[in-house]
Order: sequence, then structure tokens, then C-alpha cells
Amino acid sequence: MTEQYDDNYATCDRTAVHLNIYTGASNPDEVTRGTGITPTRLTRKGEVVLLSRGRHHVSPLNAWFLDTESHVTSRDLRRHIDWMLTRLVEARFDAAALRQRGWEIRFNCIWWSRYNTGGPILWPRQLMDIGALGLECGFEFAFYSDTTDVVFAEDA
Repeated sequence: MTEQYDDNYATCDRTAVHLNIYTGASNPDEVTRGTGITPTRLTRKGEVVLLSRGRHHVSPLNAWFLDTESHVTSRDLRRHIDWMLTRLVEARFDAAALRQRGWEIRFNCIWWSRYNTGGPILWPRQLMDIGALGLECGFEFAFYSDTTDVVFAEDA
């Protein structure tokens, strides 16, 4: 079987992968120093953060975030996963060592459905690579499309 991406994935409106590391009392810059990976963003406990709608929020935690949203434009989750895995493998990411410090790690795949049907596909290689890095893989699904004339197979 040949792996091929489908960058225009018909049932997907938008997709992304997020790696979130919550560092407890430790400065999240320690993740950057330890991995060599530049985060998409980070927050420090007590820091004032500007939210998307112009409101301010005081961060309740120290956290380091890396996501694919500003790096990958494909609607194929597999491409997002490969982008993330490439960075983690190159950095010799060691989830077990980070957890030993008491840090919480979340590897999440997010899928916004275009028609409230369908869903992402992962290749076996990706599942094995995620496991080899010691990561659990979470999924979040959402439906935000304006499409209302969806025909389901059982209605056709």
C-alpha cells in the first residue's frame, strides 16, 4: 500500500494537531531548552494573556504549546501528524523524561467536520510512531459548517 495524502479531504473543514505540555511550577522555557523545539506559544502562570476576542485573561498555569495550524494548510490530518512527528523525532523527544518531571503531555488531533459525517484516517506507521514516542493520542471532533443540505447514505 502506498501512502498518499489527500490535501483536499472532502469531509474535512479544517484539522490540526496540538502538542501541549503543562509544566506545573516549572518555567515552560525549560521545554524549549530541553527539546530544542520552538513552541507555537507558551504561557506562564500569572501572565496576562490577550484572548481572541480582545479580552484579557490571567493564565492559571505554565504551559508550552506546539501546533500545526500555522504550519500546515492541508485538510488531511495525516499530513499534520507527519509534520508534528518529524519535529519530535528530530528533537529526540522523550515523553517519559518529561513525565518524570511531573509534566503533563497531551497530543491531540482536532477535526472540524465539513458535513457532520466522515472522519480522519491514520496510517499504521503513524500509530506506531506516536506509540514509540510514548504519547497517548486524543481526538476532538467538531462541526462548524454552514452546510445544511447533507444527504446521509441511509437517506439516499
